[in-house]
Amino acid sequence: MEDSKPYKNDPPPPFEEAEAYTYADPDPDDILPPTVLRLTDQYIQAETSPSSSSQRKLLYQIDQPIGTASQGDKKTFTSAKFERVEHHHSPQTAGLDPTSNTRTIDSCQTHDHLFYLVHPAYARYRKDVPAYYITAVSPEMMGNIHFETTKPSRFRKPEFKALLSPKKTMSSSPLFFFKDGKTQTEKCRLLFNAKAKSIWKGARSQYRWADASGSEVALEEEKKLVIIVPMKREIRDFLVGLWVLRLWFDTAESKQARMEALQSMIPPQLYADVRIGKRTGALGALGALGGAAGVGC
Repeated sequence: MEDSKPYKNDPPPPFEEAEAYTYADPDPDDILPPTVLRLTDQYIQAETSPSSSSQRKLLYQIDQPIGTASQGDKKTFTSAKFERVEHHHSPQTAGLDPTSNTRTIDSCQTHDHLFYLVHPAYARYRKDVPAYYITAVSPEMMGNIHFETTKPSRFRKPEFKALLSPKKTMSSSPLFFFKDGKTQTEKCRLLFNAKAKSIWKGARSQYRWADASGSEVALEEEKKLVIIVPMKREIRDFLVGLWVLRLWFDTAESKQARMEALQSMIPPQLYADVRIGKRTGALGALGALGGAAGVGC
């Protein structure tokens, strides 16, 4: 029986076959080219042809419907798993395709769990953790990241700073360099900041993302993120996660979401009494105005 092991002098396998056996984890320092990403439901895809939705490659996946609609008709959730999707190709054992004289290729996907996106329950009233943050699964990653938001006035859109707590993971205690509702800035590192292209509320949701040096790295327009510079794989992973987290902010901080959150904190009967009280007060005010008008006549 012949030994099937390859010998030192054997020629290398064809490129297609060599690629098939490359299943090592991708290097986080790999430099990735600029790309255009779209969020559709729970899937983040790279556009290969802007005119065709069928020609999009799945790159990331989340397990919750973040940023798609109000959560009033959905199960309440406070965290979402964020995964990178890797595509592997392997040649089938079948023969060559007679029409092209090439080997047929099978494709399979693997999912790499990178981190969690988190918006804690009752975050508005808590001082122990940030309101929006990312926790890394692996200690080999850069660390945990949280948003620090600033809003110059009620009529202007908020700005976001993505602050890295180095070497922290989902298992760390505490999760961040964060205490009593404030960031310990001397221990954190600015990773990105996002500012609205139009600062006024009511304008389209468009944001410019810049790195710590102020250089623009991406443009966001609602469910689309245009990454305009090459960047390391791990940096892009976090940028995409932060983009989705910022979309979650828009959904969770909307008027409808706030009303739903308030209703969930008030017992149903008490909330009904409050609504009746408001209605009665309004009718009383109208009656008083009518009475005053009658006296005036």
